[in-house]
Amino acid sequence: MAAVREPKAGVPIIRVFRARARAGKERELADKLANISPTVVKGKPAYLGYFAGGPAYTDGRDFIFVSMWESFAGMKGVFGDSWADSHLPDGYRELIEEHSVDHYELTDRDGR
Repeated sequence: MAAVREPKAGVPIIRVFRARARAGKERELADKLANISPTVVKGKPAYLGYFAGGPAYTDGRDFIFVSMWESFAGMKGVFGDSWADSHLPDGYRELIEEHSVDHYELTDRDGR
């Protein structure tokens, strides 16, 4: 098993959760990402914000949930030692065909 690399210390972190909905479960997954996923991160220490996105194509099944954090330490404080794994709240597993999570350094906080 490869060692888990930690993101840079002291920089804001973007956590990108990607999921492919099972066929016919797109609306249910979109609803959970918009209404349940924010409750996992909102109000937590080091939390900066989030957005959820769905497929831009009528036949798409790929979704994202992006959360932004002041630092790796702050994000790890929420997700614990399993920070590098996808966090699936109850009711998600049966809606998702495949999923992953990646982390990026936030390089632009203004976005305009």
